[in-house]
Amino acid sequence: MQFFVSEQQVSKDRRKLIYLVVFLLFVCVFLLLKAVNVKAATELFYPILGIIIFTPIFLSSYRKIKHGAATYPVLVLEQENRQITVRYKDIVVNVDLTQIEGLRLQSKSGSLVSIILKTAAGETLRFEGYKDMDALADALESLVPAEKVTKSSFFHH
Repeated sequence: MQFFVSEQQVSKDRRKLIYLVVFLLFVCVFLLLKAVNVKAATELFYPILGIIIFTPIFLSSYRKIKHGAATYPVLVLEQENRQITVRYKDIVVNVDLTQIEGLRLQSKSGSLVSIILKTAAGETLRFEGYKDMDALADALESLVPAEKVTKSSFFHH
């Protein structure tokens, strides 16, 4: 079974990234204006440092906005092999479900929000915003021993 990120998650993340890009653009413009109006070379340190720090964040956020759903990994659950594969571009990570130390199903207002897997190697995998999250949770829950499954809820006012 393959699981892809949902369009709602892509648009939600895109909205956040657009706000971030606009903010970073204002910061970079402010730093450039400050760098142009310096009176001494020592005053260039902070504007240049800020531009060096914020430019890669700006560019990576822009790329995520531009590519959309392609920037999210695809999950492939192989129930017969008891394995989940996470694919992102050329990277493939296989997780043997027999090596799972814990499975946490987190819900909010009765709907599943995220799935967290903790492996015996100490790695943590978090799946959030995928289509058919309930089907993924049910399949994982059936493959992982019941004593390793935890369900939790978020309570918000």
